[in-house]
Amino acid sequence: METLNQVLREQEKIETIKVSKLKPIKENALNPYLEAILEIIIQDSIKHRFICLKLIEMLGQDELLIPEPLRESVTIQTFNESIEQESNTINKFKEMIKSSSPETKALLEYMVEEKIRDHGILKDLMELLSAGELRMEKYYQIADSLMKMAHQPAKPPRTQY
Repeated sequence: METLNQVLREQEKIETIKVSKLKPIKENALNPYLEAILEIIIQDSIKHRFICLKLIEMLGQDELLIPEPLRESVTIQTFNESIEQESNTINKFKEMIKSSSPETKALLEYMVEEKIRDHGILKDLMELLSAGELRMEKYYQIADSLMKMAHQPAKPPRTQY
């Protein structure tokens, strides 16, 4: 039976290959909408590769604490600025969605969903850091929330003609 480490290493390689094969297809798509969709898939594979690498790194480690640089006021200030920027973007995009074509609306709604998720996660991280929480247990709960929000139950298609 394969170990988690083996499966993660194999998946990391698969994600790397997928990115290298999809990039030229995207570059030759010659259609902004298809380029955007392919870029989303490419970025997801890059993200999945990174997650695999970090999970491999985590295997076998003891309980970690939040490092000092993340507890500095500059980090909390950066999180606060990012939270405000995300909020502004969400509001602007929601307004733009009202008058957008179905194709544009679909991609804007996709971004708004991700921005809303990121906004909430940043707020949760900022609250824990501001409170001086050092144990990773609460941060793992944020990651669990992130995963649940990212994989919502099936929704109807955004583009309906």
